Amino acid sequence: MPSREALRLQLHASILERDAAQSIAEVCDRLDFLEVCCPEDSWLAEEMEKLGASVGRVGLFNGFDLFTSKGERRLLSVVREHKPQDVFLSPVCKAWSQANFWNSGNPERVQALLRLKKKSRRMLLCCRRVIALVQSYGGNAHLEQPTGASSWMEEHLLKACRSLTKARFNGCAFQLRHPKTRRLICKPWTIATTDAELAMKLETRRCSRDHKHHQLTGDDVGRSEKYPRAMCRFISKHIYDREHLSWTAYVQALRDAELAELELDSEDTWEEICGLGIRIEQNKHNK
Repeated sequence: MPSREALRLQLHASILERDAAQSIAEVCDRLDFLEVCCPEDSWLAEEMEKLGASVGRVGLFNGFDLFTSKGERRLLSVVREHKPQDVFLSPVCKAWSQANFWNSGNPERVQALLRLKKKSRRMLLCCRRVIALVQSYGGNAHLEQPTGASSWMEEHLLKACRSLTKARFNGCAFQLRHPKTRRLICKPWTIATTDAELAMKLETRRCSRDHKHHQLTGDDVGRSEKYPRAMCRFISKHIYDREHLSWTAYVQALRDAELAELELDSEDTWEEICGLGIRIEQNKHNK
């Protein structure tokens, strides 16, 4: 029979496991995944839902205008309250598109672009603050922009990315195709993330250069903004597997370490020892 000290240690381990399980169960209030600046039918959040994750979406469709300080406060409040394990941000990139150079000779459009950039910097600042908040409680943050977007050189993103790992990849590696020609589109994307393993996996999804591409025109650019389904499945599976496996590994490591330290008989199961330890502790308090 294990000693009282051994049972005390085992009881402590069981309480840790119970509390961890409760904290996960409490995410009826807590989110596994929050997608920011997305449409209400975004495929990335949908793929996370299919895997059983609790998800949230934030965008103009539900009143989160991140061009404004009010929208930023609302978003930060949601993140503080629900503490999503992963937050995926894709701020509007229209102001930072390479296509804007085509209009640089039109004074009216130049002024309109300057006004849009001013508003968009407000959004980039919001993203920077969200990333810092997510990192403060140990969550994972991911930010996507087209690789050629000038937003990557803006002060707020430069500072936000100091602690992140960047991954560059192409849409054609995820079967991004033009809806009419069905040719692959070699759209270059970059994601800055706290998850170095995800970045490493995405880096392998560069164009293989063994196929022809559909050349995007001004009218096509908007069509390439939506992530291809294969890309959404790839990212969501990695996130889900990482969280599921890390929790399973934690519980197993806890059990292995405590059981090895206590040198229990093989017949004594974890549940039996925990139950016995709890009953002993309860009897001590009742006396």
